[in-house]
Amino acid sequence: MASKYTDIFTGTLQAVRRQMPYGDLSPGIVAHDLTRRAAALYEKIRSFIDYQDENQIKRRVIERIIRRKALFGKRESTGRAILEELVGIGYLPNDAVPESRAHEVQHIVDYYNTLSTVDARNKSFRSWTISLASVEVHELLFDHSFDIASVEVLRSVLRDNMKFDEEMSIDRKEKIILVAAHRVLFEASLIEQYFALWKHEHNQRKLYHDTTDASYYVLSFWKEAQDIIEDNVVWTVTNKIKDEAIAVKLIREYAHQYAGASDIFADKHQAAESMKHFLEHTYKKESEYVRKNGIRAVIYLLFTKMILAILFEIPIDLWLIGKIAFVSLAINIIFHPLLLLFITRRPLGFSADNTEKATAKALGIIDGHVNPIYVKVRKKTPYELAYFLLYGLLYAVTFGIIIGALHALDFNPVSMILFLVFLALVSYFGVRIRSHALRYKVSTGKEKILSMLGNLFMLPIVRMGRYLSTKFSTINALVFIMDFIIETPFKLMLKVFNDFLYFLRDKREDVF
Repeated sequence: MASKYTDIFTGTLQAVRRQMPYGDLSPGIVAHDLTRRAAALYEKIRSFIDYQDENQIKRRVIERIIRRKALFGKRESTGRAILEELVGIGYLPNDAVPESRAHEVQHIVDYYNTLSTVDARNKSFRSWTISLASVEVHELLFDHSFDIASVEVLRSVLRDNMKFDEEMSIDRKEKIILVAAHRVLFEASLIEQYFALWKHEHNQRKLYHDTTDASYYVLSFWKEAQDIIEDNVVWTVTNKIKDEAIAVKLIREYAHQYAGASDIFADKHQAAESMKHFLEHTYKKESEYVRKNGIRAVIYLLFTKMILAILFEIPIDLWLIGKIAFVSLAINIIFHPLLLLFITRRPLGFSADNTEKATAKALGIIDGHVNPIYVKVRKKTPYELAYFLLYGLLYAVTFGIIIGALHALDFNPVSMILFLVFLALVSYFGVRIRSHALRYKVSTGKEKILSMLGNLFMLPIVRMGRYLSTKFSTINALVFIMDFIIETPFKLMLKVFNDFLYFLRDKREDVF
């Protein structure tokens, strides 16, 4: 028997599909196989240099095109360019996307360009509106119907069963649940979390027949949304609902297998067997994902470290001590790739017990039986200052031990800095790769003492890596060169070459 939650899933899925645009009779956008291969190869190189999660790659391509067009003052052709490049890379099917869709994409880009003029002197705000445009274009061009249905189910489950230990407004609770749901279901990026709140804002205004132009409230929304996203309660909720999110993802995958048919949840035995089979397949796939990304990152790391050794470490060694310090040089080149290889080659720890627990959680939602979820909101205490001092001491002890060991190995200051920077980045990316692969691992609530102590020691290093990753991504000179110096003429050359190939084909056909 279907429950409230399965009805929400199938109802939302059908409603979203009714709103999806269907193909028309206008010509499809076409790319020659030769140019498609060249574009796909370039994209692989580009994604290798600027490492991104797989679920972000297509959206980031869209964002790059919008930024490139804005930089060169050619916004009016952005919609067409986005479709052509996505077809050219192979992210959209060849000769299947109607040319008329370019007008819809252009409308979105123009809308957010207009919003950006509300505070045109604020570079952060302008950049934010471009990123929002990329999310909406991505949602238009790719099928998100099952994702939207999944969010609605999880939100409904949390509304009914989540209990906070302190009072908060219904509106704030709704927004916290919305952001947490996107984080835990899709590992949503920061801009995708903003977009989820932006859509929620529009839906609420439509509900109350508020026709106020968005330009009047976009700045206030930006600040209020930032306050929600940065609220520690969101992180608390995200960590608390991981098991429920796994259950919803299993429901989504099961529904996707049967194309979202409305009666698929009637046979619970079939659903359970299908979910178990999916999990067993996923365990193997996630292990392969970790190994593949680990090897890719190790190769990139070795390449980067050798360049840095030639450019910085060897000249500084010769300048300071008159010879090459082979011990520190070898450690700096080899240690971090080996560490990353160790992190990504460790077993993920999936088990039959995990499969049973995850399936039981999903069946509970299908039946409408969900256990209460208690969220304890962390409150400030008189000992807050002491906590910060202890946290700072943890940083000092962790990095103090590492620096002491490097000093004993005769590392010079530059070698030490490079070692610490790469240690932080490697630890963060290694943990991120593993956590992505553990999306279907149910929490046990137990932690071994040795594991807890290891995590305590690694926490400052991983957090430092996260901070450095964020900062480096904004000043990555190589990415800037790829985006604006190499990519622009390369994509123009591909477009001209693609058109020329079809021109030759037409001329050849004229002969016959």
